[in-house]
Amino acid sequence: MRSLFPPEVRFEGTNPSSFTLLDIFTYDKDVTAGNRSARDILMLHVLSAAYLEGLLPARSWFCVYPSSTPGAVNHQLSDFIEVAKVMTGSSYKDDLLVRATRATDTSRARANGRHGEVTIATQANTVHLNPAHRSALAKGKTVVVFDDFTTDGMSLDWARNLLTTAGATQVIGVTIGKYRKPYTFFTPRAGVAIDPFTPNTTLTPADFTAEQRQVPTGTGPVDHVAETMRRAVNEDTGLPPLGPAPASRTVLTPETRDLLDRLRATSMVRRPIRPGVVESGLKPRNGRQHHVVDFLDQLTKIGLLTWRADYHSSEKMPLWWLSFDGQPCAWWYNTPETEKVIGELCAATGIIWEPVRANFGETERREAVARIEARRAAGE
Repeated sequence: MRSLFPPEVRFEGTNPSSFTLLDIFTYDKDVTAGNRSARDILMLHVLSAAYLEGLLPARSWFCVYPSSTPGAVNHQLSDFIEVAKVMTGSSYKDDLLVRATRATDTSRARANGRHGEVTIATQANTVHLNPAHRSALAKGKTVVVFDDFTTDGMSLDWARNLLTTAGATQVIGVTIGKYRKPYTFFTPRAGVAIDPFTPNTTLTPADFTAEQRQVPTGTGPVDHVAETMRRAVNEDTGLPPLGPAPASRTVLTPETRDLLDRLRATSMVRRPIRPGVVESGLKPRNGRQHHVVDFLDQLTKIGLLTWRADYHSSEKMPLWWLSFDGQPCAWWYNTPETEKVIGELCAATGIIWEPVRANFGETERREAVARIEARRAAGE
């Protein structure tokens, strides 16, 4: 069991000017930092921290503990897991845990003082495993269960009971936040039978023993998130810092100078300007273009190039016009060629670069940024 943030943490924002984890995950507020979603920034850091702490083992099963309403999905967490599964070669089983009947929203019940409605029986009588996964679980699986918050641990520990009874060899619970109460391990008393694959409707709190234990919370990626939010608010960017961005032109190494000389020499042969340009001054249309723009802007900040982009009427991809080290824009590149140039310049100047692995997806862009942040956190 691991909770990545303490409960009282507050971050800087643009609208509103500050926010808590509850604002995003319990009250589902739209929070911005600069012109970006604070939720997206936060989840990228959560992904990186969980990965680096070894909480996302390769070839595991990932699932989200169900919302209080049957069929409802916690999109903040499900979007995060879609990225995490790609990084680790794991599987997202969005139907593994089933909410059979509506349950009390425990966060809101506690906030409103209705503590009597919050018991282990609330979870035990409303959540079970999908029988479609019976045979696979019986062979032994590592299952990572995600939830937004935990207080006593009733939800995650009920998931642990279900999964271990069904044959899982390891269950890892990961939450965004943890309230300052000990985690409680709930164990069915002797003689209490539980079928993990069918709804249980008659269980009571008296059917379980309760053992309180302290689980690690620490500060997780609090400092990194706080710095990224500050940068987003003050510099209008929601991306983690991708590399050096000094105020003035960077000092070039001999290798970087040689690279710029080669790029200038090859770009002196002008490619014909194509007729039929239908859009000048590119606004990114998809995640891959957005990623290219972010890095071209990084390289512009340190004085290596300037750029513009146009759409041609017969092409789905833009033409990227690059000017190296003050040279006039005389050479256009398609998107794969532009990504190759970005990769070479980033390697020469110490900026960590990861390409977007699919043509268009915003999800793939988030995955690339998550890999970058993981490499940065590892000290590359």
